[in-house]
Amino acid sequence: MVMKEDLLIKHFLSEATAAESAAIEIWLKESESNRLHYEQLVSVWEYAGRLKGKSPLAADEAWSRFLAKKAESGPQNQRMAVRSLRINLWLRVAAVLFLLAGASWTAWRLTVNRSPELILVQAGAAVKHVSLPDGSTVQLNAGSAIRYPEQFDENRQVSLTGEAYFDVQHGLGTFSVTSGKTKVTVLGTAFNVKRTRSKVEVIVARGLVRVSRGKAAVKLSRQQRVTVDDFGQALKAELNHDVMYRFYAGRTIVADNTPMEELVSALNKAFKADIRIISPATKKIPITVTFKDEDLEGALRVLKLTEPTLSIQRRGSSIYLR
Repeated sequence: MVMKEDLLIKHFLSEATAAESAAIEIWLKESESNRLHYEQLVSVWEYAGRLKGKSPLAADEAWSRFLAKKAESGPQNQRMAVRSLRINLWLRVAAVLFLLAGASWTAWRLTVNRSPELILVQAGAAVKHVSLPDGSTVQLNAGSAIRYPEQFDENRQVSLTGEAYFDVQHGLGTFSVTSGKTKVTVLGTAFNVKRTRSKVEVIVARGLVRVSRGKAAVKLSRQQRVTVDDFGQALKAELNHDVMYRFYAGRTIVADNTPMEELVSALNKAFKADIRIISPATKKIPITVTFKDEDLEGALRVLKLTEPTLSIQRRGSSIYLR
């Protein structure tokens, strides 16, 4: 038995007679393929009806118009009208499902490919401690800001404006800091990044980092530094002599085989002191020491323990070393 689709349409619109409904029931029982075909049509019809909040063709009104015209037309026109209605119906249903599929695809793309939410942290007028999602820590200098995603993936990426000291967790994939056009990439280390108007300075306290700008790149190890300008100057790793670069991040001064004269200059700057070196030989003594959260008196005690031959004398507000 061949089932006409216009009869199924009448059935879906609740316009089929008892005899027509009985014929549909017989057709359904003839084979499993008929049953599957019917269920597919029902699913399409119900889906389209739910999306519109009514039948896809404003069914009752459309079918009434069809029946009226059917009585006035001959057999050929009747067949054409039924065919036109059927084609129109399934075209509209197909269009609805196409739009549904498109909307679902768009929603999926928006959900899956949505950019992660970025967190902005600004230090304001004071140094700010920031804990990143992977457990890495940042000492953000006053007036600086960083952006990072609320959750890291295997490529941990942070953008920096200003200056910050990073202590990065090891073994969690790559970690990169972008400042202007300069990018610093590490696996697990501690380093400082400082951006001024026309250059970026990177100093490594521990581990190994890769600093790049465009196609140019250089690797830095402990106590090395590089300055990247905005004018395309070649990248060159140098020994770091700035013992004050971490002072804002926990009041830390790190001297690594640093001449006494450079260390004293840093202490004067950090504590607004007046320390003077009398002996020329004393100026050249190499010092390796770390001052962390010390006041001036504490720093002088640590310095004396580091270099026992050092003589420290006070005269008024000045301090003399020999």
